[in-house]
Amino acid sequence: MQAVASLSRAPGAKGARFIVFLCILALFFGLNGQIPARLVAISSPLRMLIYLLIIVSCLVALLACVIARPLWASLGLALAGGNFLVGASFFRIRGRSLTLLDSQSLLEGVANVGDVLHQFGPSILFVLLQIGLLLGLLLVARRLEARRSNLPLFAASLAMVAGYFGTLGLAGDTAVGGFPTVASPALSALTLTGDLAIRHRRDSAGPAMPFQELPLDPAVRHVLLVIDESIEGARFNELCGPSSAANLRNLGVAYSYGNNSACSNLMLRRGADPQDPGGTVHRFPSLFQVALHSGFSTSYLDCQGVLNDPTVQDYFDGPEKALIGTTVLARSLGREEYDRDLNGLHALKELLDQPGRSFTIINKVGTHFPYRDCLPAELAGTPDPYAVSVRRTTLQWLDRLRADLPMGTLVFYTSDHGQNFIGKVSHGNFPGECVVSEWTVPMVILASPDLQTRLERIDRRWQDRASHAVMVEAVRNLLGQRCPAINSLWLPPGPADLQLHRAYYGSPLGLFGRPTPYLMIDMNRRAFTETPTPAAP
Repeated sequence: MQAVASLSRAPGAKGARFIVFLCILALFFGLNGQIPARLVAISSPLRMLIYLLIIVSCLVALLACVIARPLWASLGLALAGGNFLVGASFFRIRGRSLTLLDSQSLLEGVANVGDVLHQFGPSILFVLLQIGLLLGLLLVARRLEARRSNLPLFAASLAMVAGYFGTLGLAGDTAVGGFPTVASPALSALTLTGDLAIRHRRDSAGPAMPFQELPLDPAVRHVLLVIDESIEGARFNELCGPSSAANLRNLGVAYSYGNNSACSNLMLRRGADPQDPGGTVHRFPSLFQVALHSGFSTSYLDCQGVLNDPTVQDYFDGPEKALIGTTVLARSLGREEYDRDLNGLHALKELLDQPGRSFTIINKVGTHFPYRDCLPAELAGTPDPYAVSVRRTTLQWLDRLRADLPMGTLVFYTSDHGQNFIGKVSHGNFPGECVVSEWTVPMVILASPDLQTRLERIDRRWQDRASHAVMVEAVRNLLGQRCPAINSLWLPPGPADLQLHRAYYGSPLGLFGRPTPYLMIDMNRRAFTETPTPAAP
């Protein structure tokens, strides 16, 4: 508490110091809107005392920057400002505390910062003004205080860190959601980094998963997996209408692995087991590896710019990138994002014209929020930009692809996740904020004329009941391997396939060795079951 005391020591400036201190105190609690709700929720007197001590240690650490030496004061204020920006902005946008799972989701979605600024700019600007005023007052307080010592900052910071990890260890990751935002985002990021390192060592040492070898169909030369962006299944089917094309099978509304891009893209490339995604997503071989094992060449058409943007990556690591024989990068497909999907069709045709068997994943730009930004300037003013964009970059894209498929080609089309058209955030929401449509996606299979009988053999009961898992297993079967634990579109659906779907949210890797959180979706009602809480498979 030395920093607090120092503000009232000089008689001539005592009144100014007191006013500055009161303003700092008000801004501190203004940037920690989650504290009152957290205090109300705590029923144990001991936990209440611990939480009050945590608040005091965080406040003292901030005030200690007033008397800390310049280097440490600068680091402390910069860190506090960054933490306040993330934590307080999250609270203003979401109306609740930032949990550890939220922090993981934010790290995975860091490439969407521009979209967040576009949608929630006023709320973030208000937080920035609060932070600017707070830092300004702390600098004024430094001018009023001549004494310099790092000890209070170090001691309070140590107490703050101990409080965070003590709370995490005793009460779990949801409890740290009420931790003061002056340090919470940075400590969450540190926790997640440690968890990632531990998990990487554990996964790399795990046993290989058993797969059965399947004979290759000599008629199948090219297998394509198309992953669109933010295309909601029911809206897609409404826009495309009934289709009677002989070489197209529209399976209607299907269900995605997750409700965010990074989660679904990783699980789609690995074909994770829905019963144990966290335990299988890294131990299952990538589809690229399966394809190479069976003599297919591999390609990745990166319309979205995943591989050349370090903020995205979609969980691509070095070994998986090395499995890709040919990569078509976004920068070669045009400057404007809304043109890259259509421009990529020419590059795709060149890949399919190559001799031999090939496996290609296409990661489309699709129709990401804000939808108007997915359209050329002359179309951006349309009253329904989502529909116009879907027609332009998805339906038109599929029509052009279907019209020019070389012999021996099968195309599996879906989206990474659906959309929330009624909430503040379009996807990636957690229980209490999400809707089922965040997991509903289209599923279309295209075939060259010589393979259209394969489409006819898909059981009709898969209509409006298929999922990413059964689709990717169908792809894996064509590439010469089978996972006995997962059903495939080439087989009849079982009772579980027709009733419930595990809908994952947050990280596909889980946290601290626990399974990936999920909700159960009742496929008949397209609604969550009565107990939509995370549970172990």
